[in-house]
Amino acid sequence: MLTLYELFRHSHLEWAIYTLILSVGLRRLFLSEGAGRRTFLFVPGSTLAAALVMPLVDLIPFTPVFASQGTVIWAFYLLFLVNFAVFIGLCFPNRLKVGLGYALYYLLFIVLVKGALVPLYLSETAIDHVLYAVLDVGTIFLLGAFLLLFTVLFFRFRIKVGRSIENGYFNRIFLMPAVFLITFSLFVSGSSFFQDYIQPILCAVLAFILPLFYYNVAVGSKAIEDSRELEIALLRTRADMEHYRGMIELEDRVRKERHELKNRYLHIQILLHKNRLEELDRYLAEEVGTRMEALGRPVIGNTLIDYILEMKKNEAQSAGITFRLSASLEREPHISDEIFCTILLNLLDNAIEASKKEKEPEILVSLGNQGAYLILKVSNRISRNVLQVNPSLTTTKKDRKLHGHGVSIVRSAVREAGGLLEIRTDNGFFEVTAALPDAGGADHSGPGKEDLHA
Repeated sequence: MLTLYELFRHSHLEWAIYTLILSVGLRRLFLSEGAGRRTFLFVPGSTLAAALVMPLVDLIPFTPVFASQGTVIWAFYLLFLVNFAVFIGLCFPNRLKVGLGYALYYLLFIVLVKGALVPLYLSETAIDHVLYAVLDVGTIFLLGAFLLLFTVLFFRFRIKVGRSIENGYFNRIFLMPAVFLITFSLFVSGSSFFQDYIQPILCAVLAFILPLFYYNVAVGSKAIEDSRELEIALLRTRADMEHYRGMIELEDRVRKERHELKNRYLHIQILLHKNRLEELDRYLAEEVGTRMEALGRPVIGNTLIDYILEMKKNEAQSAGITFRLSASLEREPHISDEIFCTILLNLLDNAIEASKKEKEPEILVSLGNQGAYLILKVSNRISRNVLQVNPSLTTTKKDRKLHGHGVSIVRSAVREAGGLLEIRTDNGFFEVTAALPDAGGADHSGPGKEDLHA
């Protein structure tokens, strides 16, 4: 085992491991952006090159600056970056600068972690050789795990560069980690000049870095604010569009109603002209009575909420979805229209959207009272257990910024109202139950979780 460890150590294969992790991460990142030419060479080529070249570092003569460390550490840094520059240039020529930016931050992270492990390296001769080998190899693989997370960070938060700001932006990308890397290397080099003038050198470096850091923070905060304003503008635009669509639908409905009313007036006129009064009386009794009965059946007595229920019912039925609504209210609810409509709209929209994927879609909506609470339950038929597949209920759509906030909005609204929310699956249905405090209720004892689906 010790022989293998010595071979592993003196061949510097850990750099091949670090290269493999970063090359796999960069390849996935660049391919997801549509870049690449000979991508199959990138991972094996860069990793094999690191495995073959890094052992040659020991043949480089020691320099006076780094003689105290007993190794030419700067050569590892340089070869690591050159290796990636060559293979990124071959496989992803349009991503060379970006790739080197990632590699530079990646390398600086390795150097800093290695610096944190200096106490272990200094104790090599003081502890058992086998124990030291285990700890050394263990820290290498632990560092590898951290580097995997670092590549995930690259994937989640990418370097984006527009053509108009490319040069200045890349200068800042390279400058900060490069200055840190050079300063740290000089600090651990054992150089007498650096040790004698450590305070003025560090102060000069920090004074140089500070305005760059502030500039990046300021630019980042402005980008966040611009993004937020853009999102608000998009939401307003979408709201305007929905408003206009609603107006168009309303005008179309009014036209149809006007045409239908004209036909009824014509029929009445004919009956009057022919003096068929008994038939006219029956027609009016049937027609007006039926319409008045339909208008006189509000679900909960709130015009806005009743209108939303009717519109969503029509939308679901137009999409071929069975929509069943039941209400057993003891009193007209006294709750915030804004909060209740926010919950109702998002639950119904989610249910309709999910039902469009089902073979036998069905949505069940129920409203009832329990003590001082109004209970709203929205269920939609499902062919698989959604909570097992996607327990966090995150959106599966590509445009995540514009979708997938329904459940979060509902949770926030229920919390604001001081209510309770339960999400579960039951007998092939995805069921969301919200219990909202009703100011009109006499009993102020609220339902527990076990009562929400009773």
